[in-house]
Amino acid sequence: MVKYVNGDELRYQVLISNGKGYPTKELDQMFDILIDSLILKFYLSEIDKCVYRRNSKRLLNDWWKHYNCDKYNDTLPYFSEITKRAIQSTRNMFDRAKRDYYNEELMKLRTTKLRKLNILK
Repeated sequence: MVKYVNGDELRYQVLISNGKGYPTKELDQMFDILIDSLILKFYLSEIDKCVYRRNSKRLLNDWWKHYNCDKYNDTLPYFSEITKRAIQSTRNMFDRAKRDYYNEELMKLRTTKLRKLNILK
């Protein structure tokens, strides 16, 4: 199995998929290779990698048909940017959830301390 994505082959598969109206098997495999190669650049746990992979795949499957082959010559930067944005949005979602959990726990701790000091009833 090939471990890299050729930009010309990716463009060819996008053209074929646009003609058929659905992504081909080869395009799906290229998306998987692209996602896996970009996820390696982030230091993540295996569970996080699965979530990032799923969200990136979902976004690529939504946006592959919006690529304009007449306007752009190179498809690789287009799809890699979509993948990076999906990874970053998922990371922001995780960070927000961690921050909200931390703020909630901090608020519980503050209210219990204030109750112990009889300031808050």
